[in-house]
Amino acid sequence: MTKRKSPPVKLEDKATGGRGRVFIDPGILRGLAEIQCTVEEAASVLGVSKRLLLRRFEDADIKEIWESGQAVGKVAVRRQMYRHMKMA
Repeated sequence: MTKRKSPPVKLEDKATGGRGRVFIDPGILRGLAEIQCTVEEAASVLGVSKRLLLRRFEDADIKEIWESGQAVGKVAVRRQMYRHMKMA
């Protein structure tokens, strides 16, 4: 069995030395939230730890992206349920 490769982690430039800040793509994060991924699943796809992703949710912009994506996903599920109910 071959080991699955982790997605490449992009680091933001850091002028003060040390490891740079990991870049989390807002588009991918929103898409994962829309399909109702758990935080663990999203972290795995993004190539970061669950802990790091939870810390990033302390940033209002990242948290807003996640929450709005989840809301859009919930509406999509409800819409499909409604369509299915009308067909029955």
